[in-house]
Amino acid sequence: MSQNQFETDHNGNIIMRPVAAWATSLVAKISLLVAFRYFDSPEALEADESKSIQLLLTPEQCFSLAADLTEGGVAALAESRSPEPLVH
Repeated sequence: MSQNQFETDHNGNIIMRPVAAWATSLVAKISLLVAFRYFDSPEALEADESKSIQLLLTPEQCFSLAADLTEGGVAALAESRSPEPLVH
């Protein structure tokens, strides 16, 4: 997914909502139901008031999503562990 496919606010900033939790359940032995609990705003995070969305995924979508999340997680960890450049 390219950056222009993300939801943006009126200023063009990508909207980001922290994930609080998730749950999964097999549906009819052919799909996976995924429920994500998330915070809709900084105020909701502070008040611990989360919302949820439930998504139905095919097995192929599960594998694709898992690969994308793994790739992104590995890249984020590598970036966070790389030493800061020395500034003279």
